[in-house]
Parts: sequence; C-alpha cells; structure tokens
Amino acid sequence: MHILNKWRAAWRFVSWNRWPEPVDWTHEDARNLEAFLAGQTGRRLVRQLGNGVVSSNANIVISANGKEKLDYLAGDANGFRRCVCYLEALAGVEDDVKTTETSAEDSGFRAS
Repeated sequence: MHILNKWRAAWRFVSWNRWPEPVDWTHEDARNLEAFLAGQTGRRLVRQLGNGVVSSNANIVISANGKEKLDYLAGDANGFRRCVCYLEALAGVEDDVKTTETSAEDSGFRAS
C-alpha cells in the first residue's frame, strides 16, 4: 500500500505540473533586453545580481559545516550564477568577463 501511495503522488505531480510552452526568443528580444540592461535600472539589476553571486559564494565559506552542506550550498551558488549567465545570454552579452570587471569597478571592489 505504501508504494501505491507514492505512485499516486507521483502521478498527480506529473499530471498537474506541465512544462510551459517554449517561447521563440528573437534578435529583437535580445536587443530590447540588452538595452534594458544598459539603462539605469538594468545596470542596478546587473550589480544586484553580481552581489547575489558574491554573497552566494561567501555563504558557502561561512555556512558549510560538512560535506553534505557544502555540496548543497555550492549547488545553490552555482545555480544562481547559471541564472545570471542565462539572462546575459538572452541579452546577447558576449563578454561576461568585461561585465563582471565593470561591476566590480563600479562597486569599489578591488580583487587582490
């Protein structure tokens, strides 16, 4: 009976949760997103996302007490960074290093 309940729960999950329809991403969409990111609000968003990446990485160093926790936090930080990269890719931003260096310079952060 226990396995049957798990099967029913899995069936409900699969039947209720559908993948969203894929959206065609055009060059115009990429140009509009890139223009937004180049604007005042977009630049603030990029800096905020960059700070999120740094804080996610710092959280690993501060919070990880064991290998299991370290693996989980590293995966979380990696997932956050991948999301930021995905937004940059949608905008057609080709030089990710330049964006990161500019954000670091704007924030006053100096790598040693």
